[in-house]
Order: sequence, then C-alpha cells, then structure tokens
Amino acid sequence: MPLEPWQWKHTNHPGILRKSASCLIHPRVVTLGKLWGKLANSVLVVNTEDLQKKILHRDKGVPLVTVSNHLSCVDDPVLLGNFSFKSFLFPSRVRWLPGASDIAFMKNSHVWFFTLGQIVPIVRGDGVYQPSMDFIIDKVNDGGWVHFFPEGKVNMTKEFLRLKWGIGRVIAESKINPLVVPYWHIGMDHILPNYPPYIPRVGKKVTMLIGDAMDFKEMLAQMRKEKRSPMEMRKQITDAYKRSLDD
Repeated sequence: MPLEPWQWKHTNHPGILRKSASCLIHPRVVTLGKLWGKLANSVLVVNTEDLQKKILHRDKGVPLVTVSNHLSCVDDPVLLGNFSFKSFLFPSRVRWLPGASDIAFMKNSHVWFFTLGQIVPIVRGDGVYQPSMDFIIDKVNDGGWVHFFPEGKVNMTKEFLRLKWGIGRVIAESKINPLVVPYWHIGMDHILPNYPPYIPRVGKKVTMLIGDAMDFKEMLAQMRKEKRSPMEMRKQITDAYKRSLDD
C-alpha cells in the first residue's frame, strides 16, 4: 500500500524555516541519547574515531553509508549519542534514515517530527523501487550520510533475518562510490526492552563495534563488465555486507 499524501513531507529543496526546525530537533534528540546512553547506562564503542572522521571530514561529495543490526526502537538516538555534537549541528551533516511508515508516520505530528529528523518513510513490502528509495538515492548522490537497518525491523528474537536489498540498490546506483561502514551492537534491548512494560532502564551495558570501511568499487566494476542484472547486483552487494558481519 503506497504512502498517503499527508505522510510525505520531504523535499529536495528545503527552505530556511525547515532547515532551522531540523537544527533545533537534531541536537536535542542526540543530547537525550547521550544522557540516556552515557550517564544512565554504559556504552563501550570500539573504533569511534575512524567513523567520526568519515562523518566530519570525508572528501566533499563522497557519500557515507552506515549499516547495522537493529535491536531496539531507540538504537538510532542512543548510538548516535556516541559521536561529536559537530556531527548534528547542521542538517547537511546529519544521517538520513529509512523508517517504517506504519510505525513512525501514522499521525501528522509524528510525520513532521520524523521528517525534520531526516527519517524517510518506507512502505514495507513495496520493494526497492518505491519513491522513498529514490529519495534516499538522491541524498547519497548529493554526498550525504544514510544509515540502514537492513533487517527491516527490530530483531526481537535475535535470530538471523534475511537482509533487505535496499542497501544493495543504493550502493549500486550511487554516482560516486560511497564509504560503507558496518557496525554491530549488543545490549540496546536491555536499555529499552522490546516487551511490556516498556520502561527505560538504567545501569545497563551496551557495546558497539565499528568495522572497517567496505569498498565496493571493484565488485561493481566487475558486475557491470559482466552485465549483471540490477537484481543480481543488489543481491551480491547485500550478501557481501552479510559476510562482513559473519567475519
């Protein structure tokens, strides 16, 4: 089922008022994430400096794609709280994030909040060619930062889930080879349990392991030389990401 018109507020040319509103939302959300993650709980992050450098100092026009597992509905704000405030002072630096339209975009007030927070409504089941994915690719081609939870939902059972191919399409169709950084975390479901009562916890431990950047340039060149179909390219890229998690 496609998005209703009122669920889509994004534009490729935001005005000054929208940019100002985003500038108000991002630091506040990240501050809450920092307080909850670092003061009320304990977060150990391995290899923070490398990803921080890519967020702030990568070459102009080079996109950044980060990818991780998904254990809690507060993964995004709490884990982002481990990076410098400089990463969130301006909308051009803030990550874009595909989010489930049937969860985050069901009320008009929520639509505006998550839109200004640079979350893009994705209709689960509508495939990799839905308009929201086109918008995400535009952001990547503008040199932006996009984060993916390729499991497609909070993994409450922690079992293997087939990864969605949207990340494969984004990397395959990027005009400039993106920096792709995977990370894995454990413990976020202890900070905010996925089952009732949904009460925030304190004194819990979270570990976040940031991997080395993945380079798909040679893989893409080879697949294009072999004239692989878009589906084959998406699958091979997604499978390569999955193997990086296994390693």
